[in-house]
Amino acid sequence: DCSVLQPKIGIVNVICGPGSIEQAHQPNEFIDIEEMITSVDVYLEIATHFDSR
Repeated sequence: DCSVLQPKIGIVNVICGPGSIEQAHQPNEFIDIEEMITSVDVYLEIATHFDSR
């Protein structure tokens, strides 16, 4: 989505998420449960940071 939206709206985007980029959008895509837990922690930290502004 960012690759489509960025040129149209001209804002900086950050793409992040758990798992290996080589696995992304593959029929056998998967992530380890520890990566999912870490990503939740990161998303909460980001949301908390922007909520405090």
